Amino acid sequence: MSLHALQQRIKEELQEHLAVIANGRPAAEQGPVYEEVEQCFQATACCALLVAADRSNFQKHLCWAALARRDFLRRSQEEGTPSDFRCARSRSEAFFCALAAGDIALAIEIGDLSPATWRPDGEYKDDFAYQYFLHQHLKRAEPGYREAVLQQLEEAVPGADPSRFDVCRALHQGAREAFESALEALIDRHSLEMDGLRPQSGDVPTFEPRSRVFIEGLALLRIASEMGLHSEARTYRLCPWTVREGALETRPDDIFAEMAHLSGRRRSSAR
Repeated sequence: MSLHALQQRIKEELQEHLAVIANGRPAAEQGPVYEEVEQCFQATACCALLVAADRSNFQKHLCWAALARRDFLRRSQEEGTPSDFRCARSRSEAFFCALAAGDIALAIEIGDLSPATWRPDGEYKDDFAYQYFLHQHLKRAEPGYREAVLQQLEEAVPGADPSRFDVCRALHQGAREAFESALEALIDRHSLEMDGLRPQSGDVPTFEPRSRVFIEGLALLRIASEMGLHSEARTYRLCPWTVREGALETRPDDIFAEMAHLSGRRRSSAR
């Protein structure tokens, strides 16, 4: 199936998922739907870039993916279900989506809303420590605290691929060349993972577009740029140059807030 055809199919599925969220059921019941919505928006973002080189819609759809996660986390707290395993920090890529779109404030907010401790029922320990370090680094937390989180990450990945730890260590040390080398290794690892998953993912419409753009890599480049580690002269696979710089001037409308408002009206009228 062509990317254009996939794009249309994903948009149809996305509308169905959004309609489910709009019915106002508790967040704990809609966790799987929120996760599908995030992946659909990531996929439509990648399609906008791959099909039409449309940077604006790429960033806009990534913002919507991130806003979906923010809505789920907010609702989980408001409704008294913050311990839901689907709230686990690294279960979602929304933090990376916001960064890749250039919305630093949204990325930090998602990190702030996410659990500050590892949730073993919803994520791997190294995945948690990785995202938690990046969040604290982006917030410019005290160096000593960041060092402690980095130590947690190092302890969580013995014998595993060290590329994520190497990326974080390079960011912490402000070492541009080490960061570039570690990012290349991380891209290689990601590419191999996608190649391994491709044969069994033919019936997952969001897989192919998401596999062709490395959102996490773009997010890391954005963090590096924010910290003064510019890699303007380097070309990275799966991280198109056209979307590495610049951000949306205005965050798109929060469709989830609009749905909540409409849902509230429906509940009130039903009483």
